[in-house]
Amino acid sequence: MSQYRNFIETLKNIGLSSTEARDLISKNEYFYHIAHYKKLINNNKFGGAKTNTIKYKDKNYIFYKTNDNDRIIYTLNSQNKGIHNCIVIFINLNNKTVYIETIGNNKGCVILGKVEKGGGRKLITMALKLVTKIKDKYKLKYVYLTDNATKTFFDNDGMSHNIKLSNLTFLTKYNTYYEKHGFIPIFEDQGMVSIDQDIIQNYLKLKKNIKKISIYDIKINFKEFYTRINKKYHYLIDNIKKTKENKKTQKVKLYKFVSYYTNKKEYIPIIHELIIRIFNGNNINIPTKWGIKL
Repeated sequence: MSQYRNFIETLKNIGLSSTEARDLISKNEYFYHIAHYKKLINNNKFGGAKTNTIKYKDKNYIFYKTNDNDRIIYTLNSQNKGIHNCIVIFINLNNKTVYIETIGNNKGCVILGKVEKGGGRKLITMALKLVTKIKDKYKLKYVYLTDNATKTFFDNDGMSHNIKLSNLTFLTKYNTYYEKHGFIPIFEDQGMVSIDQDIIQNYLKLKKNIKKISIYDIKINFKEFYTRINKKYHYLIDNIKKTKENKKTQKVKLYKFVSYYTNKKEYIPIIHELIIRIFNGNNINIPTKWGIKL
């Protein structure tokens, strides 16, 4: 696939239609350049593009600004060659809202030439610093996002496995990933954002209840669990099943149960499915939309 077509797909992945993506490339010098050439001029210092600079830990990070009808797009790209969207932010000028579409800890996003440990946390901090800087100019009311954050774990063979981060932290630490950054559950409908007290209270009630749950209380559909996992890992499910059914361990709290197996590399290949089985079997539904009132 050509570089141009690859970039069209990238823009489609952040919410643009094919027509909108082609129109944006044809009308914007910066996007035209990255669609047709192999690298940016001077590592994110493209002449003529509108930019906004954020300082984080004594280093400047340059966001590129693009006007797209009734919205503004800010992007932070990797310092490495190639196009890697580290941060993509949409500003809805009609609703006065900011949607953080992408937080991607790719190589070169924080430090040139490497994937920074804890880079996601640093990138969300940069995104919020930008929002704080521009909120008065555009009279912004809310910043929000969809919680799709994942964390990569490695098993004993060095194979990587992505686990949805908020599901894991909710079971082990009783909060979600973005909750630690000041986000709260919100109501959102087609870009219209509001604080719904019922949503917040239901979430707080769920948090309170999850703290009381022990291994004995949880339901896990082991038949379904086995069908979702490669047979070579079935012995790991056997071990988890024995732990759950052992009278000596039934009073162990759920957070200890999940934390124990997550911290053992041998079990990493099945942790994602274990967490899904716990959520599905016990009607645990945490909010996916999170925001901050500005």
